[in-house]
Amino acid sequence: MVSKQLKNSLLKNSKPITVAIPTEQYDYAAIERGLMANLIHSLDSSNIHMLVKKIIDDKLELNLYTIHDCFASTSGEMAIIEKLIREVFANIYFSKDYVSRLDSIITAQIKEDENVYQKGDKFFFKNNSKPIELDIPKLPSYN
Repeated sequence: MVSKQLKNSLLKNSKPITVAIPTEQYDYAAIERGLMANLIHSLDSSNIHMLVKKIIDDKLELNLYTIHDCFASTSGEMAIIEKLIREVFANIYFSKDYVSRLDSIITAQIKEDENVYQKGDKFFFKNNSKPIELDIPKLPSYN
């Protein structure tokens, strides 16, 4: 992205706004740095959705407040909220099926990218200067 500041010509006292405009260049370091944070953030978001669904499905009347991955409620309800949060987190993070499905989806998307090619059992990303070898780890086995 490249930032561009715009000023409203109709309103003289207005402050300029900054607009991010997409470019054709990739910041690979930023993509790599942001990947895990974005993945965890999406899992935290899924946790909130699943928690709210559980509260509604179980017809529980609870006060629930969330900001990102922080939860709050009235003091008499926090023990119930904590128990429900643990159950939902366990369903997300310890479900073998979820983790293996997520792994296969992400791996398939990487391999199907038009800039990715395979040589033997290794995968490479076409880069302007030189190909980047992709380390696609195998999912750990569950004992």
